[in-house]
Amino acid sequence: MRRGGSDERFGGTSSSAKLLALQVASQKLLRATGRMHHLDEIAFRTTGQWQRQQFPDDLSDSGLLHMTETMLLASRVFDEEVRKLADQLRERVTSVGMSPDQGEADIQMVSAGDIQRKLINRIGQLVREMDEADK
Repeated sequence: MRRGGSDERFGGTSSSAKLLALQVASQKLLRATGRMHHLDEIAFRTTGQWQRQQFPDDLSDSGLLHMTETMLLASRVFDEEVRKLADQLRERVTSVGMSPDQGEADIQMVSAGDIQRKLINRIGQLVREMDEADK
């Protein structure tokens, strides 16, 4: 791959650009999930019912956008481990929203954060390797 050039395996956009975009999209997905989880906790304290309220449209739209971006970007990445971690992250954040109670949602949220850290670290490793290869 040429420095600053394009990698044709990825449709003309550099591999590192796709990886960096995936880092950002996955972090925004986790952030939106955390905000939704927080709103569920607030509503639970008020109503005593777990996950019975609708989220604000902007938050719901943001969650969908970042879920979609994460899925699409991961599908274009050559590295199997990155794709696997991105899939696990998407599954975990979905589990947060589908949890039957607050305790399970908390466990799923922590797990999503752990997966996100692994994904960020793997992407960072790959980008460093690409940068080193370009020297």
